[in-house]
Amino acid sequence: MKAIVLGLNGVEIADVEKPTINETQVLIEVYSSTINQIRPFRNTGAIFWSCVRNTKILGATCCGKIVKIGGGVSGFSIGDKVVAQGAGGWAEYNVADYRRVLPIPSNDMTFCAGRSI
Repeated sequence: MKAIVLGLNGVEIADVEKPTINETQVLIEVYSSTINQIRPFRNTGAIFWSCVRNTKILGATCCGKIVKIGGGVSGFSIGDKVVAQGAGGWAEYNVADYRRVLPIPSNDMTFCAGRSI
């Protein structure tokens, strides 16, 4: 899958493996994501913790549809429109713990509007 990552030469688009989930996670097909005020600093490596996180994939909040659910997840179904907070939101797919996922409250709400929840 494609993802926006922090590489050795700065921010770049890269091919990365599609993530897998554990029992308490959902896999989200990402339709939109956000940019917040800390991103420019993290994306340039100016903030140290960006170098020690488990993922090089950038982005935090993302919005999309659930495509896979772990066995310990409750309250969500495949196909649900959701917004998730965590890491790795600037990719085609993102993994999130279901306790950090919220349903988009209206079928009429767009994915771009949903990411602002």
